[in-house]
Amino acid sequence: PELIQMYNSCFPHSNEGFTCYEVLGFDVLLDQNYRPWLLEVNHSPSLNTDTPLDYRIKKAMLTEVMELLQVQYEDRLKEKQREKDAFQARMEGRRAKLTETEETLKQLAAERMEREDALAKSFRRIYPCEAK
Repeated sequence: PELIQMYNSCFPHSNEGFTCYEVLGFDVLLDQNYRPWLLEVNHSPSLNTDTPLDYRIKKAMLTEVMELLQVQYEDRLKEKQREKDAFQARMEGRRAKLTETEETLKQLAAERMEREDALAKSFRRIYPCEAK
């Protein structure tokens, strides 16, 4: 229940459930020939910044994540108003808006993926995979 509360307080219901992401940390070692060796993948990487280079890299990564998510303060204000309107409609006995159909959700997901791919600069989509 607490996680649902936190999620709903940050992301509007109007996002059709597409505002999910995970930032992974990759530890790589370079050998004497500058060949990379993957040491481990962290599902919860540290965002501490110990050097100016570390700061620039992590700031750029987080900035791009926020651009990909397209989360804006104004969206939260619109969502609060939508929630108020829905509450008022329930109090007045009006019917709530019907949920989206499965086909509509597929269309929305495809549009969202297209937008994200267009906005991605240094990220690469790994899931869902491209059809082969």
